[in-house]
Amino acid sequence: KETGGIDLGNGVIVNTERESQSLLQGAWIACQVNPAYTTGWKGADDIWGQIGLAEVTVFQQAVTAHVTDCFAREEALHGLADLAASPQEVRDLYNDELNEGWPT
Repeated sequence: KETGGIDLGNGVIVNTERESQSLLQGAWIACQVNPAYTTGWKGADDIWGQIGLAEVTVFQQAVTAHVTDCFAREEALHGLADLAASPQEVRDLYNDELNEGWPT
């Protein structure tokens, strides 16, 4: 779920796969060094646009929050699996919990 992308709710969909996370981090650093920095950016919808400090900051904060929430969900599921007393309980967890509670 971490790498499935996020919808910022205003028609902007941001890729969250590892490569995009890295590229976004690089753009954020470039903006910190030079607040006037802009770059071409291809959205998850394959539409190109120019982004700068304001957009990069919004994207970076949203992606960081999404990844953090995904890791928290994964950790919670591991905790539940660790408490399972049998393989059947692990299967029940898979059926009941695995696809629920993830950030979108």
